[in-house]
Amino acid sequence: MDQKTKFKELVKSIDCEFSRTIWKPERIRREFGRRTIEQILNSKEIHYFCCLERHYLTAYKAVTETKLHAKLVSVQIKRPFQTTKLGTAIEIDLDDEIYTYVSTTQGNKLLEERYPSRRSHSVVEKVAFVSPRLDLSWFDVFGIKNNETLGKTFPSFKYESYLTQIIRENSEESLRKIIDRIKKNKRKNPEIYF
Repeated sequence: MDQKTKFKELVKSIDCEFSRTIWKPERIRREFGRRTIEQILNSKEIHYFCCLERHYLTAYKAVTETKLHAKLVSVQIKRPFQTTKLGTAIEIDLDDEIYTYVSTTQGNKLLEERYPSRRSHSVVEKVAFVSPRLDLSWFDVFGIKNNETLGKTFPSFKYESYLTQIIRENSEESLRKIIDRIKKNKRKNPEIYF
């Protein structure tokens, strides 16, 4: 089996093993995007909007279980008339080619390129993920220890405002719509979504 196929199978196994869930507002404020690999592994679930944790867990398993080379990618996405977002992805070396894995509320995609730079991406940070540790969060790997250092790294991204938006949209109906959308995309576009 080639590395690209192995990686896709790994992602599918993570989707099966780690369910998309809803959290109470106080848990979102305390843990969203801040959990360590150990905490994610022990919980067997990831908040359905927390693509960051899905990327982090996938990179961890790709590096430790399949010995692939990966980079974690964080990007400040700033678009007119929209709240600034923090996007995440993984750049991964598969069969001597660099791909970008993106898990979104649309589904999982593997792009045949390095993380694409867009005009809306005002800050892009990449970190080689070579010695994963169970006791670090995604932000720890980037040297981000608190909201102050987060604000210095991604100056337009307001984490607390982002969490408020997540809490507002945090519902069974929203989760159901996202799961339905992911299934639909896999059916309609299996060459893109897996």
